[in-house]
Parts: sequence; C-alpha cells; structure tokens
Amino acid sequence: MKNYTNLILTGLVIVLAAVLVGVLTYVKNQPAEERAVQPLVEIAPMEPDSTKWAVNFPNQYDS
Repeated sequence: MKNYTNLILTGLVIVLAAVLVGVLTYVKNQPAEERAVQPLVEIAPMEPDSTKWAVNFPNQYDS
C-alpha cells in the first residue's frame, strides 16, 4: 500500500511540475502590453516647463 502512495504522489508532483512549466511558457510568450494612450508631445525627462507637461497630463496640471 505504501508503494502505491509514493507512486501516486510522485505522479502528482510530475503532473503539477509539467503544468507549471506550461503556464510559465505560455505567459512568457504573450506579447508585451502596449501603452493605451500615446503621448501627444515628446517631453525631455527633466523638463522644467510645466506647460509642456500639461499637454500630456491635463488633469494633473489642473489640480
């Protein structure tokens, strides 16, 4: 009886490992999500002029 229990547990571990590898492979092969809204104006990373930022982020500029 103990031999069957070990065999069942080993089989279960192998099946779960195969499912995990399959899921990870599936997730890795998905295309990267694209940004939903493209920026209207290209802004330098350290741009100090807030009116340029207002074009792309009007709600944040108004608040």
